[in-house]
Amino acid sequence: MDEMLSITIEAGVGLAGFAGIVVVLSGDPRTWSQTEKLRIGTMLFLTLFAVFGALTCLFLSRHFDETSASRLASGFMSIIFFSANAIIWKKSREPLKSRDPTIKSSLAYILLTFFLLDALLLALNAVGLFEDSFAAFFMALICLLLFAAFLFVRILFVRPGLH
Repeated sequence: MDEMLSITIEAGVGLAGFAGIVVVLSGDPRTWSQTEKLRIGTMLFLTLFAVFGALTCLFLSRHFDETSASRLASGFMSIIFFSANAIIWKKSREPLKSRDPTIKSSLAYILLTFFLLDALLLALNAVGLFEDSFAAFFMALICLLLFAAFLFVRILFVRPGLH
């Protein structure tokens, strides 16, 4: 368990580092549109949230058994992620209406749906629906990193500040 969480932390920090490079190469953030800020902010949030979740589970595993630690971490993360989804939804409504070329509304709605499903997976894991609670928790963390990596690739190909 510790090794898997450590790998998740390393992957998240690495992805955040590469994202930082893309941000630096993308020009002055003060000239970015709301859509560009939303995309980069969401990507960084997902990356750092996965790291935070892995660190939380590692900390809890020092005081609880693996099942309890992963369920507690899932519960804590699900509350934060449901709240973050509400904030992302609220902040994305304006950019989705703006017809900004750096965002595709159909893709944004699909991603928001997957974000909610990931938050639901964490909540269901917290209440004990899954027998292997660590596997469910780890899957949710990996999904967060995959979502962030997807946004990272989108930012590479549809770069902020360059349209």
